[in-house]
Amino acid sequence: MNFEIKYGKGLLSINYEPRYYSESLTIGKSPVLFLWDDCDDPGDENLVLLPVDEESKYLINNTLQNIDLDVDYTDRIEDLFDVLKPLLRLLKNGKYHLSFSEHRLHKSFGPIAAFAEERLNREEVEKEIEKYNGKLYQNNIYDYTYRGQYDSTYRFNEYELPFVAWKSRQETNINLIQHYESLISSGARPFAIIFTSEFLEDNYLHEYILDGHHKLCAYKNLGIDPPCAVIKFIAEEKGQLGLDLERISELIFPWQFNHFYNNWDGKEEYFKNNPHSMLKKHIKNGWITFLYPDGRKRGEGFYINDIPDGDFKYWYENGKISNVKSFSFGKPVRKSVYYHDDVAVDAENYGNKGYEFIYKDGDLRITKNWNREGKIESIAVHEPKSIKQTPLTEQVVWEYSSESYKNILKQRKEDEIKKKLEKEERDLQLAKIRKQEKIYEWLKILLVMVIIVVIVIYFYKT
Repeated sequence: MNFEIKYGKGLLSINYEPRYYSESLTIGKSPVLFLWDDCDDPGDENLVLLPVDEESKYLINNTLQNIDLDVDYTDRIEDLFDVLKPLLRLLKNGKYHLSFSEHRLHKSFGPIAAFAEERLNREEVEKEIEKYNGKLYQNNIYDYTYRGQYDSTYRFNEYELPFVAWKSRQETNINLIQHYESLISSGARPFAIIFTSEFLEDNYLHEYILDGHHKLCAYKNLGIDPPCAVIKFIAEEKGQLGLDLERISELIFPWQFNHFYNNWDGKEEYFKNNPHSMLKKHIKNGWITFLYPDGRKRGEGFYINDIPDGDFKYWYENGKISNVKSFSFGKPVRKSVYYHDDVAVDAENYGNKGYEFIYKDGDLRITKNWNREGKIESIAVHEPKSIKQTPLTEQVVWEYSSESYKNILKQRKEDEIKKKLEKEERDLQLAKIRKQEKIYEWLKILLVMVIIVVIVIYFYKT
């Protein structure tokens, strides 16, 4: 059933960023969760439950407290619409679709929904943001890549879990789940209320549990497909989605927002449309120093509007060199070298090589791998649409060693100089020949003129 809300209170909405699959669910005055794509594997998602005030926390329960949700509304969609009117008034203005049916359970041993363990603590978040911003204004950035990147973040695969919960596991009551198990086992079929949305071709937004967290857990435990009333918001233009990233950035930990920001495809468009956005403070420009969470140096390099340019160097937590790499306005150039985190073999804290990647015109051409003892284990030559594994003969090891690569570059430079000298010599010879030809032409002209003068004098005398 399609319907339209014209005088909604705007206290219930799904917000979405199409350019980087991120969503938030708002209940009451602010978002109660933020969800974004993990970008590692298809379907992997990150979920955080945001701080929520008491009024928003109980808004849906208070709205539904006098409604009987233990009724089968199959083929009675108009009756369902009338029953849910108090809840529908909380929606923001726009077009919607209402349906009622059983949801097929995923045949897996996992939970019925993505349940984060706990909700973020507002004071802890504000403390970490203050610490992060203090360094950020000095062009120092905390790097949580290898330590703490997923702290307080619930990771899940959307293909394994049918629903997303806005309540945490700590906020669920095991006794209430058991109560519903008993009720359902006796024949009752209380339904859950699900909220989702679609925007143009993006009709795969997540399905959020508005009401029925405990019921759905009970259905899952009993292996029974749950009946659900599904409210779908039909967004007709991007402006109706209204994901407030400025607000989100103030409600989650810096490492969580960093993970989102570093993989956000829509940054350029967003900043173009929001030139005064406070999120611009995250754009990296100039010489940047990356820090481990405890303040020790993690890496350093130069950026131009978030694009790496020049030489970069990184360190392990023990102070040894981790890797060195070079970029030309975002494109990897020359070679990148990764070192083992063992005892340094020279005064500059370089350990034994682990990997070496050689690039040409921004494309990876050669990969080499060494074990911790310094013995080369593999060499791969990357060709268009294929990778050729090279047998490790002594000749091949030499051909693809860094020393040989340097010799090749040296030889190429010498060949270029030689060609340049040969070209200069040819040009010099050609210029000499052309000069001689010009002199010869002038001599011919002079000879002709002399002959003409002689003839003129001869006839004049006669």
